[in-house]
Amino acid sequence: MLHSDNNALILEKPTSWKMDSSVQPLVATTLHPSNQRPTGKYNSSGMLPNMGMLFDHLLSMIRSAHENRQYQPSPFPALWERTCTRLEKHKNATTYEKWKLTSILNNADELRKIDDEIADVWAYVQRTRNKKKHGAHRKVAAGRLKELRLKRQSFKPKAEVEIDGALEISIAFWIEARNAYNVKDEERALHSLLQCSFYLGTTHSPVTESEAQRGRRLATTRDKPRLAILQAAIEVIETFKVTRIIRHQETLCGEISLLIANDPKYSKAVIDFAKWNNKEPSTQEQVSERMQETLFQCAKGRRSGTYAEFKERLNQLFKVASKFGLSNRTKKVKTPTGW
Repeated sequence: MLHSDNNALILEKPTSWKMDSSVQPLVATTLHPSNQRPTGKYNSSGMLPNMGMLFDHLLSMIRSAHENRQYQPSPFPALWERTCTRLEKHKNATTYEKWKLTSILNNADELRKIDDEIADVWAYVQRTRNKKKHGAHRKVAAGRLKELRLKRQSFKPKAEVEIDGALEISIAFWIEARNAYNVKDEERALHSLLQCSFYLGTTHSPVTESEAQRGRRLATTRDKPRLAILQAAIEVIETFKVTRIIRHQETLCGEISLLIANDPKYSKAVIDFAKWNNKEPSTQEQVSERMQETLFQCAKGRRSGTYAEFKERLNQLFKVASKFGLSNRTKKVKTPTGW
């Protein structure tokens, strides 16, 4: 806080906020008038729900979260039975909680490792195109790449298991609370229900409009390097000359990437892309390989704007390239002009 002393501003040292429940500032509250019958939800009225209603209310909220916040949810009894089986193994809800949170983090780490390995193996396959020199090794690498891509497609990333993961922990604490209540230990039951409510609450947290706007801005900012490369690719396609070696769309993306990487006009876009890609490769060849993978993936996507324009132009060019390559297998054809 600032205050004045002889026309001089002095900054007072702020007092620390004591995290002690007995000294926190309080205000007076009153009971909320209500004629409704207790439903299991606390509503600030003079009538409190009994423990049985509280258990029923939380149970219905857990089920609602599973069925309404999930995309194509599994049957709720299956989620409950799965949690019971795992809770029986882990003995108590706290151990279950630690195991589940650790497994979610490990899931994310494993996903990143798979993506990194795919990028490395793919780059090796692209560097070893000489069949006589690298034939056997390239074949092994190609098989590994196919295996990794299949594994990646079947892998469930963290975002897909987050809701049910939190609900599993919530169910575990609900069960522990109910066990305590059944043996007349209401104090333990209430403590366990607090934990149950916490994890249940994480599945009901809506994103505010300001958060959504901030997320959209960040997404646009983070996507700028890729958009710059796509725009460069669109420009390169305008003057691209088809050759007989182009028989696959991935090869075409590779040729476009090489042109971008070797053109000083796009040096800033290439440098930004290398940093954005988090790999920061040291050679133009490595940069172009990663650009090739990016262009190839974008060509298969369904996004709008620059993505859609690039996809359309690339498909048009590849259509011409395919016809040119097909004709050359049977007779000589002049290189198409205008590409």
